[in-house]
Amino acid sequence: MSQREQADNSLSEYKKPIVMVDITIFTIENDTLKVLLVKRGLPPFQGSWALPGGALRLDQDESLEAAALREL
Repeated sequence: MSQREQADNSLSEYKKPIVMVDITIFTIENDTLKVLLVKRGLPPFQGSWALPGGALRLDQDESLEAAALREL
């Protein structure tokens, strides 16, 4: 199964529309820009580096802020 097919399958469990949150945390240390990345633990793109984020739980009336905190 291609990564695109895995992505489509993994999103099928969520109610439509699908609202996603991504969190960007960065700093400058010793004149070097640093960004927080996580290694994806689930398909699609399992094992790849990404910004922390995920799908909003609309069935639970989850806010954007709550989803961001959950993903961190």
